Amino acid sequence: MESLDALYNLSEVAITLAGFIAVATALRARSETAASATKVRVVNLLLSSFGILLLSQAAIAFIHAGVPKHLVWQMSSTFWIAITVLASAYNLKNQTVLVEAGMELPRHLNLIQWSALLLVLVLQIVNILLLKAFWPFLIAIILILVIAGVSFTIIVLQFLKEPSRSADPTTKE
Repeated sequence: MESLDALYNLSEVAITLAGFIAVATALRARSETAASATKVRVVNLLLSSFGILLLSQAAIAFIHAGVPKHLVWQMSSTFWIAITVLASAYNLKNQTVLVEAGMELPRHLNLIQWSALLLVLVLQIVNILLLKAFWPFLIAIILILVIAGVSFTIIVLQFLKEPSRSADPTTKE
């Protein structure tokens, strides 16, 4: 698969992820769990979805504009770093909201997530300085997709763990 084909496919996946976000939001709207924690998870999913879409489309635009491939991947890795640092700062700032609502990742998954992000961040820096290739950028995008998938799964599982409102004897039908 050529890099341009992969970027088109990643754009499609990002749009599909946005559709899943709508499903997750609808599920969470019916939920009893704290709205602020849900908002953090949904914003994280939106950052992932639109981040992937933006990164893929920017690289596609650069390629179609005739920018040399090594510069495309250097610029794309730079954009990936910027988006990831901003999203990580948002996530760290709101970590207590997730903990209070019981929507945080298990400790080992949280450690794996941050370690993987740090490793890929270093890979992007190496890509900017030395490698100037597509594959490090692709690995970074795939990592974002995996993290978004985990986030989506947490939202759905949290909804499924909650008792249904109709099972509550104090509610009237």
